[in-house]
Amino acid sequence: MSGRAQIFRLSAEDFDGKLNHVALAIEHDTFRHFGFGLGFDYFEVDLDSSDTGFLGAFKLRFSGPHVYAHAHF
Repeated sequence: MSGRAQIFRLSAEDFDGKLNHVALAIEHDTFRHFGFGLGFDYFEVDLDSSDTGFLGAFKLRFSGPHVYAHAHF
């Protein structure tokens, strides 16, 4: 089992933003140098601006399962 989390926040003048990423996975070393994994990912970016020259917001969010293969030597 593996997991990771990344959390980043930034406020600078008229800008506020955040980035969140969380991933959890279960891996199996099926063969000596090769295996498979099944996991879940959550990713979010959120940026807001109150600057009159760049007024607006940007939001991106996705989450879902992922299946992968891995090799190590």
